[in-house]
Amino acid sequence: NNSISKTYSKFGTAFNVSTYGVGRCAPHDIDLEHCSGHSDCSRIQPLPYDCDQSFCSRSWCYVDPNNCSLASARSMDFPSSNLYFSYATCGFTDPFTYKARTEVLKGRAFRVGYNSNTGGWRGAYNPDGNFALNNQWTGAIVNFIDFAALMGDFKIDMTTPPSWLRNASLQFFGESEFDFCIYATALGYLDFCVAMYTITDKRAAVTPFFEMGTQPIYLIVFDSEDEKGWDYFVESFAKVFKPFTPDTWIILLLAIPCLGILIMYHEYGAPGGAFPRSEEVVVANSAVEGEHVETRRVPLWRSVSRSIYMSFLGCFEGGWGSQIVTRGGKCTLLATAILFMVILAIYTANLAAIFTSSAIAPNVDSIEAAINQGYNFCMTRNTLDLVRKQYGSLPDKFIVPDPVDLGGDGEAGFACPNCDARTRIFEMMRRSNNDRSIYCDAAIGELDDLTAFQQQGAHCEKQHVGDPLAMERYGMPIFDREADSLMTHFAQVKNTGHLEQSARDMPSNCEVPSNDDDLPVSPDELIGLWVIVAALVLIGCMIKPINVCIQRRRNITVHSLTKLSQWGEQVEAVEEHEELIAHKKKKNEQIRNETRGESVENSEGIVVLDQKRDGQDTLELVHSRPTI
Repeated sequence: NNSISKTYSKFGTAFNVSTYGVGRCAPHDIDLEHCSGHSDCSRIQPLPYDCDQSFCSRSWCYVDPNNCSLASARSMDFPSSNLYFSYATCGFTDPFTYKARTEVLKGRAFRVGYNSNTGGWRGAYNPDGNFALNNQWTGAIVNFIDFAALMGDFKIDMTTPPSWLRNASLQFFGESEFDFCIYATALGYLDFCVAMYTITDKRAAVTPFFEMGTQPIYLIVFDSEDEKGWDYFVESFAKVFKPFTPDTWIILLLAIPCLGILIMYHEYGAPGGAFPRSEEVVVANSAVEGEHVETRRVPLWRSVSRSIYMSFLGCFEGGWGSQIVTRGGKCTLLATAILFMVILAIYTANLAAIFTSSAIAPNVDSIEAAINQGYNFCMTRNTLDLVRKQYGSLPDKFIVPDPVDLGGDGEAGFACPNCDARTRIFEMMRRSNNDRSIYCDAAIGELDDLTAFQQQGAHCEKQHVGDPLAMERYGMPIFDREADSLMTHFAQVKNTGHLEQSARDMPSNCEVPSNDDDLPVSPDELIGLWVIVAALVLIGCMIKPINVCIQRRRNITVHSLTKLSQWGEQVEAVEEHEELIAHKKKKNEQIRNETRGESVENSEGIVVLDQKRDGQDTLELVHSRPTI
């Protein structure tokens, strides 16, 4: 005891080796000399881990590591003894181990292997490829490691794994250069590897990984290239109706004619209005010669049908074209105009958005839809394993095999060492796939890879669709003996946000149409419009022969004496009947001069009645019949 007390006199006179850490949980260092200035740390709650004297206020005790499953470590104060201390037994973390993990990095030189990623921008990249021993390495992870080395005061020694180890790696993993670096790290020939490594079950089983994040795996397809067929026809026809929901269409198809009927209700029979109660017509009977003029009552159904027609015409033209003379009609017209304005604005905006989205919409939006359409897929071997684990069985017949001519094994999924698998999955996509052993209809891969290519203006005709099929974990392999210290330090550096800042999203250089751009609309997209217009034109062409047949059966032809606009307003007298109208006016004038207040039938069979209204002579047409 005397020798121990003498050797560790730094603990001060209060030190008692027989009770120090023995028998119970207690802050055994709190009264010792090396904790004399501990008060500042102990007053901070929770106790800071980076405080040199935070251990002073923490309880601990010695334990038997063979009978204690909690965290413990060999005593650093008595290295020659078999004493193990444990803060965990007393409910505290170990400040010595935490600090020692980071302190041990200072001044060291670590053997590091660099792999060059083929996709994305968050990894490591070098024009000379894997294990290049130069200063041309770039990428977010390279920047992260450089910063971590600076903060931890250690050096990076770029190292290539021994070539004789490659055969053993080939038998265990395969021909991947990434697996070769992982294999060398697992055996201790490297301290860690730098790149963006997918963390698979097999890789994680051989060596620890510092996990740096996750990447979503998406289905990647070509932009829309619609096949012409009945389904396409139906879909295109329905586009003109998509700006409104079915419920909205029903309400509009009821509201618009109702407003037209309300206007007709106010205007019916009003002088100068578009809905008169009666009108003058020329009647021609094929059984007799000649024509005569009649004043006939306008049927109510005709006024109603005209009002409905005018209401829809007004909606399409954006306003009501006929003159409204009554106050009630004008008030109703104001409501109608507001409705028409809002309908046209919403319809136009929504239809433009529909055409814009359909111009860039893909043919499929899920892996289920792609499989149902007979798609086959390009993907890396690691991605295939991950998708099968999270998504379920995906038969090999749907997967393009590893190219044997490029060193692959011919199995499903790309893993060949000479084919840049993450690049190949996009390059082998074809719209027309004639060889399913080489080419694919769609790819399954990381969104970062596609984004990186599109940042360079490549593969712009491809896009990801649907929800992520899986989440891919990525990180760096670390030799087991160095894992505690390096992973602790890497976690500290990562928490500064340096990695996220280096790996921020990159903008695409592909031209993607937006809602602000004028997109050309193809004739196919207007099938619905063509069908509606053609149907109305066909109906119009059928009306004339039907009317001719009806008139021939009745032997009577009726023509209006005036020309009316589409809105029912009188434009001018019908030119071919001007002489007949003038003759009628002359006869009526003659009859009025000869008759006062009596009913008379003239030579043309026109019965008139002369009446006095407001002191004025007025000639009213009461009845007419054809001359025989």
